[in-house]
Amino acid sequence: MILQPYIENAIRHGLRPKKEGGTIVISISKQMTDLHITIKDNGVGLSHGATKNKDHISLGIKLTNERLDLLNRLNNKQYQSKIYELNKEIDGTSGTCVDLVLNATAPLVPMDD
Repeated sequence: MILQPYIENAIRHGLRPKKEGGTIVISISKQMTDLHITIKDNGVGLSHGATKNKDHISLGIKLTNERLDLLNRLNNKQYQSKIYELNKEIDGTSGTCVDLVLNATAPLVPMDD
């Protein structure tokens, strides 16, 4: 449930508007007690979508951020998410990147007492 909205947005807003194909790369690694998850697409990028619909707020991303905030409070952990546009000159490709850091020792769903 955590990754789905980001992957759906990459397909819907990043790759679908492209004239030809596209790629999504999902990387997951464990570093100490954290899971580092990266979702990269080589789609049209954030600025393309922003120029088309400036008032759009992704409900899936909004709900995921609220879920992460709740997990932070319940588990006293620091879950993080960052979304940024890739720059062809700097990153070698255009598109969007999502970085997530989740604590691997805490549950991703609230546990009943």
